[in-house]
Amino acid sequence: MPYFGKRSLQNLSECTYTLQKFAQEVIKHVDFAVIEGHRARAEQELAFTRKLSKARWGQSKHNYTPSEAFDFIPWPFPYKDWDSQEAIDAFSDVVEVMKIVEVQLGLNLEYGFDWGWDKPHVQEKG
Repeated sequence: MPYFGKRSLQNLSECTYTLQKFAQEVIKHVDFAVIEGHRARAEQELAFTRKLSKARWGQSKHNYTPSEAFDFIPWPFPYKDWDSQEAIDAFSDVVEVMKIVEVQLGLNLEYGFDWGWDKPHVQEKG
């Protein structure tokens, strides 16, 4: 059965209880790593500058404490090109499981994968 490593657990600990509970249920069904939870001001501005985020500091759910968003990657992730068909399929597989768990837990989430430009992102709606 998949499980979270130390880094994933640390990143997840920066998130809301709802997202922690959600991720702990999803990992029972599909392997993935949580690569970012809370994003501080400098990190957010760097992500914006590098065009990894469309949000400036204070505009992202990553900036809340606790974070209302996390970023993930399917695990293992051997793809060099995040836009390769293999990588897109891997993200799609994880998001598919996430959406099933979301319904089972009665949550209200949204996925960057559905936006077409932020594949690794999950956040609470609202």
